[in-house]
Amino acid sequence: MKKIIHGLLITLFFSVHFQTASAQKKISEGKATFDITYPDADIDQERLAMMPGESVMYFKGDMSRTEVKMAMGNTVVITNGKLGESTTLMNMMDGKYAIRTTKEDIAKLRSKKGIPKPEVQVTDETKTIAGHLCKKATLTVKDESGKVNSVDVWFTKDITAPNSIRKASAGLEAIDGFLMEFQVKQSTLAMKMTCRSVEEIKTEDSMFVIPADYKTTTMEELMKSMGGSGH
Repeated sequence: MKKIIHGLLITLFFSVHFQTASAQKKISEGKATFDITYPDADIDQERLAMMPGESVMYFKGDMSRTEVKMAMGNTVVITNGKLGESTTLMNMMDGKYAIRTTKEDIAKLRSKKGIPKPEVQVTDETKTIAGHLCKKATLTVKDESGKVNSVDVWFTKDITAPNSIRKASAGLEAIDGFLMEFQVKQSTLAMKMTCRSVEEIKTEDSMFVIPADYKTTTMEELMKSMGGSGH
């Protein structure tokens, strides 16, 4: 069970932390809801039942708050696009944890795990997602065996909100827009995020404040406390 939780946390770590016609007005404050699916994921039914099916992001200016409900507790990622950092809040059965992450932290983790940056090619292909015109970009990367793998992501310029500081660390600097559909894969777990709806609503500043009752820690320390190696 601890291995299942460890795998899910790592995948969420990279996913969040990695939307008629195009909207005429740019949206800088509101709420975006994403469906989460697991295409071609080589996982058993027990693990699949623990997977979240929805992610909700609230955004305002340079700030965003992504909420994911899971079987073992809730996860919230608060991103400060201006400072280039995020904090992951995990409300789990054994306590509440706040994991602060910078661009440098993500880059070190990717290097440690041997995850290369992909080549990014922005295409002219478009489609509408959740009422917003999106462009497609193709990410290509070679694994250790030399095999070339590619994945498509869709983004829009209708929404001005920070996806996550992990966008830059994942090699997506060439994508100038808000990610509306993308897929993340870690080992045998593939997670696909597709925006279902975007609402232009007011959000309170308090949603982007780190609660005082959360214990500040690192991902490595948290994994060790759960019986994992942190590697």
